[in-house]
Amino acid sequence: MRKWQVAVVMLLAALGSWFAVGTQAQAKTYTIATDTTFAPFEFQAKGGKYKGIDIDILKAIAKKGVYDI
Repeated sequence: MRKWQVAVVMLLAALGSWFAVGTQAQAKTYTIATDTTFAPFEFQAKGGKYKGIDIDILKAIAKKGVYDI
């Protein structure tokens, strides 16, 4: 009888951890390094925002792949 109780407790612990992991759908975060001297591919616009073809591609990849940049 003791083995059965241990098995039930282990099963409940496994299910609880599975639900906890399943509810934590967080976006992955990648840090991107670039050289802003290659306009129009990437450059720093007025106000400090990064712009350019490469930045647009990275934003599209992030949106499709659920990543944060």
